[in-house]
Amino acid sequence: MEISKTRDDVISRLKMTLKHPKATLYYQPQSVRKLRSEPLDPYRNVFEVDFNRISDSKAFRRLKHKTQVIWAPSDAHIRTRQQHTVEVINIATTISRILGLNEDLTKAIAQGHDIGHPPFGHSGERALKKYIIEKLRDERSFNHHEQTVKILQEKAQLEVGPNEFIRGLNLTEQVVDGLKNCSYESNPQTFEARVVCIADDIAFVLYDYEELKELGAVHRNGYVNTMTSLGKTRQEREDNAIKSVIENSNDDEIKMGEKLELAIEKVKKYEKEIFVSEDNWARKEKGAKTIINLLMDYLINEETETIEKAIKSLTSDEKISFIETIRSGADRNETVITYVAYMTDTFALRLYRHLFSPETINWFF
Repeated sequence: MEISKTRDDVISRLKMTLKHPKATLYYQPQSVRKLRSEPLDPYRNVFEVDFNRISDSKAFRRLKHKTQVIWAPSDAHIRTRQQHTVEVINIATTISRILGLNEDLTKAIAQGHDIGHPPFGHSGERALKKYIIEKLRDERSFNHHEQTVKILQEKAQLEVGPNEFIRGLNLTEQVVDGLKNCSYESNPQTFEARVVCIADDIAFVLYDYEELKELGAVHRNGYVNTMTSLGKTRQEREDNAIKSVIENSNDDEIKMGEKLELAIEKVKKYEKEIFVSEDNWARKEKGAKTIINLLMDYLINEETETIEKAIKSLTSDEKISFIETIRSGADRNETVITYVAYMTDTFALRLYRHLFSPETINWFF
């Protein structure tokens, strides 16, 4: 069988799964828009290609060394951003399949949705946002969704020939839109992206609770009562959350039920209170802030030659790219923000110890 027929047959079968009237079609030549034109893959549809490119990127691999909710690099059982991504994919594809949406587009968006997060989880993001507003006097603050697109479309490398690479994964417009608008308050173009937004919140609430409970950090009656109202076990809570989306969605919108929506709002509030007010967790919050602030100060204010010399022993292609970008005349603040946000927890901590104090930060973590 010819390759073109193989591809066409596969696409035809996939189209039969699209039962929802607003599902994104698998293949329409006129609707596949990218930054650069390129030939179609002989075996994979365009959204599978995007999924594979994101999966193969160094940016995605870094997620296994980025905090989801708890800083614990030596504990292999604590969830990382990469594990959270897997959980979002599982929930989102289940919802997409039942609703008759495009599973491959759903998976591609879910796979890349957290790549723009800075190190140290939500603590690191709060610290970076505060630094940008207060020290850089930039009212735009930091948006990890936009950072995701910048990293994948401008920074990540794509192999185009033997030992030949170009920057930017050249993702489809639909995936880029989903990554840029991956929050419950956003209004993405596709229903598949909307599913990922909801699945992200569901996974965040359900699995962060399991982590905190296991470490004995969950002792607020309101927190526990809110979670048990969603189900007695983790699996029951997940099933009920998926059911809430299925039963409340229709041909015109994808949404969760009011009970689930209120529960997610409450849980996010409880988690933030735990990390900001309780001594053990607030200490980690201060540690993240200390590292982010000092790294930002150093990378923005020091001479380029001094930085290059200081981090020479921490050689990586990203370090080289960072120095080259600064020398190219690019906006220094934007370049540093992207570089710091791209760091893993372990690299940020290693660089901090290398530049400043190798011991004092231990108290925070």
